[in-house]
Amino acid sequence: MDTIGREHDAWLTVGIAAYNNAAHIRAAIDSVVRQTDQRVNIIVVNDGSRDDTLKRIQSLVAGYPSATRARVLVIDQPNAGVATVRNLTIDRTTTPFLTFLDGDDYWLRDYYTRLEALIGDVSALIAGEVDLIEYNAIADPGGLTAREGWTGDRLLPFNALGDYRGPLTPEQLEQLFITSEWYVWTRIYRLSLFDSLRFPETLHFEDMMLTPLLYLRARQVIATREALIAYRINPHGQARNTRLRDLEDVGRIIEQHAELAHQSQGEERRLMALLACQDALYYKTVANRIDGYFASLPRIRQVIKSLRPLKARHQLALPSNTRLLMLSPLLSNLYSWLKWLQLECRRAIRPAPSGSFVQWYRPGRRAHADGGGNARSDHRPPGP
Repeated sequence: MDTIGREHDAWLTVGIAAYNNAAHIRAAIDSVVRQTDQRVNIIVVNDGSRDDTLKRIQSLVAGYPSATRARVLVIDQPNAGVATVRNLTIDRTTTPFLTFLDGDDYWLRDYYTRLEALIGDVSALIAGEVDLIEYNAIADPGGLTAREGWTGDRLLPFNALGDYRGPLTPEQLEQLFITSEWYVWTRIYRLSLFDSLRFPETLHFEDMMLTPLLYLRARQVIATREALIAYRINPHGQARNTRLRDLEDVGRIIEQHAELAHQSQGEERRLMALLACQDALYYKTVANRIDGYFASLPRIRQVIKSLRPLKARHQLALPSNTRLLMLSPLLSNLYSWLKWLQLECRRAIRPAPSGSFVQWYRPGRRAHADGGGNARSDHRPPGP
């Protein structure tokens, strides 16, 4: 197609998922609109918000010049969940590349300038073999983290490859699967990666399920250590409102990844087996959030028991934290509890001796009986 890559052709679509984001949706949309032109399309999906999110979207877009309005598509639908929103965005995208943004996050001020410098000629990108572009994020300094006295580095290093451009080698894929940071919004995807693949709409943590499969399809990748996006911690997100439904969904993802390992061949089989074992680390994190470090052990032991034959069959060389979990969930949880205790003492949020014992011995926070709502699927563990 002789027009691909010309100055006026859109090459990238940004899908913005909005649900009860009235306080932040303007910043999210504006962060994209202000630094892009007709080469970037924007799809904003209001997923049945119960606040003023839709009104604010409509008011904002109505105030844009006509040329800008022409490249912003606003979709309003009954609440269906973030996976459905992402799939709708995929279905409505007509550009060669696609990325995602949550309605309470935003692009950093020079996102697009730095992206252009990173990828070089867009025509060459479209015609070439680069299928994924990945980058890091920073924690928004004005968000919940600041009010909680968070003292960590603002950089959130999700990118496992550092600064790299080229084919994905088996060693790099293994590192990606060990790191298992699958946030959908820290990447740009070639649209064709999603051929016959969609986010599972019946599961939370939809990016944890699907993103690894996109890497297995990718030919080449561009990766940078730079942070291009700001992540705003959502007090209503899954990371802070864990439900029993979340734990069950992580268990189902482990089962599906293990089943894909059985169905695959060669190196892909080993990688999927590795991924299922790495998933168990997050299962442990969610179980500990719900039940505490001691009461969670029966659940964790059951999952580990199901994975041990898979590990043995593929003779997996697991990282030390996963090996410890496979060897003894009790020792693994004891180690995690001691790391948590050290972190809490450093933050001085609560007295260490009494609070830490309660967290270890008793259920920390009972899970809700079921899922629901449209919480963003943030599955970053809060600490070790």
